[in-house]
Amino acid sequence: MPSRPATSKHLQQGAIGLWGVMTLLLAVMFLALAVDTGRLWMQQRKLQSIADIASMEAARTMGCSIDLSNAIAAAQAAAERNGYTGQLSQNPNVVELGSIATLGGVREFFPETPHEAVRVYATQSVPASLVAGGLFGNQVVLHAEAVSAADPPLVAFTAGTYLASISTDVTPMNRLLGEMLGTNLNLTALSYEGLAT
Repeated sequence: MPSRPATSKHLQQGAIGLWGVMTLLLAVMFLALAVDTGRLWMQQRKLQSIADIASMEAARTMGCSIDLSNAIAAAQAAAERNGYTGQLSQNPNVVELGSIATLGGVREFFPETPHEAVRVYATQSVPASLVAGGLFGNQVVLHAEAVSAADPPLVAFTAGTYLASISTDVTPMNRLLGEMLGTNLNLTALSYEGLAT
């Protein structure tokens, strides 16, 4: 019995099936790309938040005594509380003290004295892709940087050949003593001089 010649209808069914498979494969690849891009963006945002919080905590330690080891310990503790598993004191991560200057409208950090700010540089290695990363084991290193300025002191006492000296700016003193006593104070400089004597 002679075989029937292939009609154009049979050929078209095979071509449509092939295009369907290719379109589905392309859709899966774009879906994997979208998922990986979103995952990396979220991990970068989390690392940036960790660096921001660590630099703010380290800047809080900068009071009367500025000590790099205290700043590193505070930054590391804050980072660990927020899920960071690396060590901020180990290269390429950095916690350093320095100053801030505005150049051309942009604030820049300089690792020099006076020590009035803290810079935290944090890195984290993550899989490059959930799909291809599982197959090939490729890693990508994310990094984040944050700078925080130390708060200026509000009240200062000095001692010398006299017993004590109080600044004549009474607003911080009224706020400080008012919070300690649980009330609002409106004392003048003469009132504080009377208290000091």
